Amino acid sequence: MSTSSSSISVQNALDGPARLVVVCVGDALDLAAGVEAALTSAGVAGGVASISGKTPLAATQLAAIAGADVVLVATTAADHLSDDVKTACLLASRLSVGLPILIVAAASGMADADVAATYAIYAKGLGSGPAMTFSWPCDAARVAEAASRALAKADHDPEAAAFRFWVDTEPDARGVAGTAVGSIVTGHPTPGLDVVVMPAATPAKIASVDLQSQSPRAVLRLDGGPTSCAAGQLITAADARPELADQIAAEIVWTSETPLLPGRSYVLRLGPQRVVAQVSTLKHKLDPTDLGQIAARRLAVGELGIVNLSFAAPILFDPYDRCRA
Repeated sequence: MSTSSSSISVQNALDGPARLVVVCVGDALDLAAGVEAALTSAGVAGGVASISGKTPLAATQLAAIAGADVVLVATTAADHLSDDVKTACLLASRLSVGLPILIVAAASGMADADVAATYAIYAKGLGSGPAMTFSWPCDAARVAEAASRALAKADHDPEAAAFRFWVDTEPDARGVAGTAVGSIVTGHPTPGLDVVVMPAATPAKIASVDLQSQSPRAVLRLDGGPTSCAAGQLITAADARPELADQIAAEIVWTSETPLLPGRSYVLRLGPQRVVAQVSTLKHKLDPTDLGQIAARRLAVGELGIVNLSFAAPILFDPYDRCRA
C-alpha cells in the first residue's frame, strides 16, 4: 500500500484516542486533511485524526484505527478501489466498529455510480451494514452527517457499554473491607449494580463509587463480595461476564515487522494480564483483494490471519465485537 508521506501523522482534537480516523490512501493526504477540517468544523464529536505513512500500515497506525469507533478511507478517483484501498478497508472493518466509509475525490457529483456499486459488493463481504461512498468535496455535509450517525450508533451499543473494571492496586491492610482500587475500562459503575469479581466469579454489589480526578481512576466499595480485591482481578457486570479460556480461535491483524510464526511463543498482554501464548495453528490468511483464503506459514506486518491460540494459563477476555477495550 502506498501513501503520500513517509512519516506518521496522528493529530487528535481531544485528549486520548481519536474516535474517528481518516486513513489516506494513494495521493490523498490533502483530501484527508480537508475531510478532517470539515468534520471538526461541523462539530463531529470525539476528535478526528488523519493518518498517513509508510505501508504496510505500521503498528502505530493500526493502533489508532483500533482505538477509533469510525474509520473513513480517503482516496482519489484514480485509485478508488485499488488493492491498497481494499487493504485499508479490510483492516478498518476488523479493527473498528462497523464498515469503513469510503470517500473518493472527484471533480463533481458522486465519483462514479460504478464506484459505489463496486464498493457495496466488496463491503458486503466485510460484514453487515450499509456501504457508504461519498464524493469530495461536494458531499462534505453528507459525510459529516454519516460520521455523526455512525458515532451515535457506537455510543448506543449496549454491548459496548458492559461494565469492566480492572483492579490494579493491592489491598491496604488498613483499608476498608470490600474496597477495590483501579480503572474503569468500559461502562458506568452505579451503586446497586450487581457485579462479579473474576476470575472466581464471586458475586457482589456496588455500594458506592468514588471517581478520582485522574479519569478513569475510581475506588469501588463492594457489599457481599470478597473482603479484599487484589491487583489483576476484573470486576464486571453480573449479567455480561467475560469469557475465561486457555484456547481460542481468533482473527489476528499482525503489527510487528518480525513475521508471526506458528509454534513460536509470544507474550500476550490483555489489560494487566500477562500470559505466554502460542499460535497452535495458522489456518489461513485473508487476501484483501477478493477476501479469499490463502494458505500461509507466517503472517507479515499488516496481514490478517485466522488462527488457533493456546495460553499457558486461562485468560479473561471479551469477543472483539462486544468490547474492544
